[in-house]
Amino acid sequence: MFGFKINVDVSALDKETTMLEKTLECFIFNFWFVFILWILGKGKSFFVIDFILIFLKNFLLGIIFCINLKAHNYFSFLKYFIIDLFLLETLYGYILYAIIKFHFDKNNKIKYDLIIMILLIWVIIYSLACGIIGSKI
Repeated sequence: MFGFKINVDVSALDKETTMLEKTLECFIFNFWFVFILWILGKGKSFFVIDFILIFLKNFLLGIIFCINLKAHNYFSFLKYFIIDLFLLETLYGYILYAIIKFHFDKNNKIKYDLIIMILLIWVIIYSLACGIIGSKI
């Protein structure tokens, strides 16, 4: 009666891409997202937006999970889900921890260059893992 039908067009997924292309796409998307989170988190009134953005990103991950269940693409999504869970979600946790420490710690001695370098290396490792796994699907 009130059921919704999801039509999944998998023809766009048939495009052959190389490992380097997948790695670069993943890096560009995730690094800009992390950079925006960090910049918004440094503002006095904008750091709450970071929590909302991370919630929305994880909500979209849940929607993608449902779409992949409908398309019966379990194994390829499971690989990405495990990498997301162990690398990307811990990265978001670290960003939120650094932002909270920045705003509520009175002895604020955070080395911003070091944190940005850690975030950059973390995103590079995640992007390489996605590129390697994505090329073998």
